[in-house]
Amino acid sequence: MPDQDKSAEYSGNNPAFVGEYEFDLTFEMLGRRITRKAKAHYEHTPCWEYFDLKRKALFVVDIPTTTFSLEILAMPREFHEDGTVTDEEPYWVRLSDILEENLFPDLMDALCDAIDDQCWSEDEERRKEGKGTRRH
Repeated sequence: MPDQDKSAEYSGNNPAFVGEYEFDLTFEMLGRRITRKAKAHYEHTPCWEYFDLKRKALFVVDIPTTTFSLEILAMPREFHEDGTVTDEEPYWVRLSDILEENLFPDLMDALCDAIDDQCWSEDEERRKEGKGTRRH
């Protein structure tokens, strides 16, 4: 068990992948539908073997972890008295309660799968640069 503890501690302090995953987020309410750009900032340590940049070697952990936060792009508009509308500077807004585990579990699972796929592709590039090969 000590090796597992060390592995969990290492991956907790050194997540395998840190990045952003951008996607479109669509809300529909009361007959209206709106789509905005969204992004997940993630730290992901997968269940599969990956090329660890710090160790410069292949590595696998016993306990995979994924943490992320979400942001959505706000698109403010200013409405003028003369009836014209001016687009203002977009800005990112952090979402928190939407990540509640029981609110949208299928959507959160899909996001975790998409992050895992993106990390798999990044790992392929790491292996090319680091000369690591994937075991089948």
